[in-house]
Amino acid sequence: MTIEKFWSALSKEQLNGPSAFITSVIHGCLKSFPFFFCSKLPISLSIHRMQIMKDHTFSSLIRLNIGGKKFCTTIDTLTQGEPDSMLAAMFRGRFMVSEDPDKGYVFIDRDGKHFRHILNWLRDGVVPTLTDAGYSELMREAEYYQLLGLIEGINSVLNKRKEGNELDAELTRADIIKCIQYKKVKFRGINFSGLDLSKLASLLGLEAV
Repeated sequence: MTIEKFWSALSKEQLNGPSAFITSVIHGCLKSFPFFFCSKLPISLSIHRMQIMKDHTFSSLIRLNIGGKKFCTTIDTLTQGEPDSMLAAMFRGRFMVSEDPDKGYVFIDRDGKHFRHILNWLRDGVVPTLTDAGYSELMREAEYYQLLGLIEGINSVLNKRKEGNELDAELTRADIIKCIQYKKVKFRGINFSGLDLSKLASLLGLEAV
């Protein structure tokens, strides 16, 4: 039997009510060799194959319009990264979302400037490197979507940055004066011999020794 006759017979069987065996064969062939079999299938089976691929491959894709900025992601990314967030709840059907039926975009009326960072957080769990102002803006969006993990991550980065800045800060003259005035301060391992401390002493109201 030629391949054309085989497809013709298979098509008639499929259209007249395929058995479980034939159906499994079709599905297996389509999964293994989709492009080859699509070119050989009759129109009716080609449409059937396209529907199968759409149901299993593209059903989780979603296009978003966040304040005018366009994004494309998956339902899994939006719902599994932080499953208890409001963003996850929106795409599980617990909240009403605005969808453009013609263009297929789900619209969310928020600033889309940092939404790519939110998507990357949901995908990889990595907090982006931003300025303090940028973190403030991202924090506002994270709070709106109730992304508690991202909020905690931003706070952790900001706290580490603050600690680093404090360690790198140089002592000012006022800081040194406060240290000297504090009775319990001891300068161990520092040799002041030969130094002119007259100006410092005058600031403290003391006489130079």
